[in-house]
Amino acid sequence: MAEIVAYSLKDRERISVYDPTSGSGSLLITIGKAIEKQGKSTDSIRYFAQEIIEATYNLTRMNLVMRGIIRDNISTSNNDTLRNDWPRNTLKDEPLLVDAVVSNPPYSLKWNPDGMAADPRFQNYGLAPKSAADFAFLLHDLYHLKYDGILTIVLPHGVLFRGGEEERIRTQLLKLNQIDAVIGLPPNIFFGTGIPTIIMVLKKSREQKDVLFIDASKGFEKVTAKNKLRARDIRKAVEVWKDRKELEGFSRRVSFEEIENNGFNLNIPRYIASSEEERSDLYSLIYSGIPKKEIDTLQPFWNVFEGLKEKLFNQREDGYFVLKENAKEILENFPAIIEFKKKVHESFKALFPLLKQKLIAERQVISQSLAFESIASEILEQAEKLPLIDKYEAFELFSQHWTEITNDMEALSSQDGSEVFGEEQRQEKTDERNNPELGKEEITSYGEASFQLGAFVRTFIQERYFPTKLEELSSAERSAELAKEELKELYGEIPEDFEFDSAIDQDKEVFIPKEIKALSKAIAKDEKAGLTLSESQEFLKKVASQISAADKTRKEAKKIYEELDGETSKKQQSLTEEEFEEILTNKWIYPLVKSWERMGDDLVFKFSEKLSTLQAEHSSSFIALEEEIKKTSDELSSLLSELQADEIQSKALKALQELIKG
Repeated sequence: MAEIVAYSLKDRERISVYDPTSGSGSLLITIGKAIEKQGKSTDSIRYFAQEIIEATYNLTRMNLVMRGIIRDNISTSNNDTLRNDWPRNTLKDEPLLVDAVVSNPPYSLKWNPDGMAADPRFQNYGLAPKSAADFAFLLHDLYHLKYDGILTIVLPHGVLFRGGEEERIRTQLLKLNQIDAVIGLPPNIFFGTGIPTIIMVLKKSREQKDVLFIDASKGFEKVTAKNKLRARDIRKAVEVWKDRKELEGFSRRVSFEEIENNGFNLNIPRYIASSEEERSDLYSLIYSGIPKKEIDTLQPFWNVFEGLKEKLFNQREDGYFVLKENAKEILENFPAIIEFKKKVHESFKALFPLLKQKLIAERQVISQSLAFESIASEILEQAEKLPLIDKYEAFELFSQHWTEITNDMEALSSQDGSEVFGEEQRQEKTDERNNPELGKEEITSYGEASFQLGAFVRTFIQERYFPTKLEELSSAERSAELAKEELKELYGEIPEDFEFDSAIDQDKEVFIPKEIKALSKAIAKDEKAGLTLSESQEFLKKVASQISAADKTRKEAKKIYEELDGETSKKQQSLTEEEFEEILTNKWIYPLVKSWERMGDDLVFKFSEKLSTLQAEHSSSFIALEEEIKKTSDELSSLLSELQADEIQSKALKALQELIKG
């Protein structure tokens, strides 16, 4: 909804947005972020919000203010949207019209329309039934929309096909050409309800005479108990809406005449057929073999990998196909596939300079929203040139990395918004260190003040500048861990008649070092005096030696760690801008480009898995199964014939043989 509104209003200098069921104001905040992506300041947006629940209403204004929105740009009302029309132009005593209305009202809310027939909001359309106020909210929203504005509203599926008053309102909206699009959403994406919902897009003035239907109900990911639209799902739906593009099984433009012929029913399945077809082939079930129609579903691959189909399959005389046993080897060495992977790698690697420019060079001067949109557009354009590659999957990978990148960007900013790695900030820190009048507690190391990128930065510095010391630490830590494990093993070897119970903690199953050391001193005296040591004493002596070895390796590891930590901090404090940019490049850009490059390999792997699945599904037949059953039955019958039994048991065995033979 936010992306649709932002795109529609991108050319306007000032924008007014209204949410008549605002809740905590999250939808309005999202609208602001989306508009910022279009290169506009959020200060150019005027927000109107109405909410009936007082506690929630208080959250609306607080959340808007906390997001840095100018107070004068916020107008709120704590009232019943349906009973009390708002906002109003008080100077002219008329409804205030806005550029965009967005809302997610309570679904199928019971309401009282008595005395509302003359309300100008509903006058030209009719009143929603008492049992469901969905269209009442929609008409309220539409009433406050400017002639060239846009309305997006979340509604339950029922509004698309229910009869009675709702059918009359729906028909009038269609006759006035005010319904622009219907977008089907996945079920269970909103808290508090699991029902499937839709977004309806409306305009008072439209050039098109058709309605765009989009079935976005199948694109989502499962997050705990809820479904969630991914970034790729949102981007795809929005771009299809922008271009009014028709995609098989996903979107379709439907004429007014067709909708009229369907009784003004807007149920999405009437206009968009499911792309999931029932696949069955009786001949294949009986005789095995992959049907040609199954092979043809992979036509996009055959188009790109010319000649591959003939290499992979043997075609039987009956026209059915069998996958060759060396199919995997064929895929690995097929020239067109090797070339395809190479092209994918090179295409996405070509984005490296853009990423470095937008994320590294311009990080202090470009807004995050503009950087995101600039990079996203290039990604989609580049991916669209590649056959078989889903451009929205490439966009999704970028979106996933973007969350981490923006978190880092915020961590790299000082309280006044300037980046702490700038030369001015660096000089300030240097001045602090060189100023003898500053107390020690007031001097914060440049690294501690600057770096908030966590373990990655320190690990990178260590791997890049101190690999030898890092290997020393790794070796020392392995030795310390090994010594610790050997001590654990010794606990399991304690003699049954062990004399020194005070040296072990039976609950925790560990030795008590302090007691072990004290006892070992006494044992050393006995040994020096020439006394013969008992089995318990010998064992305790062995434990003491192992504890000493473990202590030594632990201290050595700690010493190396402290040395490496000190060297790392020192280097961290003296990083040059070029070195810092190298770190950001390794953290932000390389992993992102690598994830794109893997798309070609992943696609070929999934293609290979699809081929294997096809072969497995069509490798067995009823005839082969029948022959196997007959063979097994004959073998069992033969075994029964060899059994020795008395007359009565022989009669039973003979009857069993007849049953087995059928």
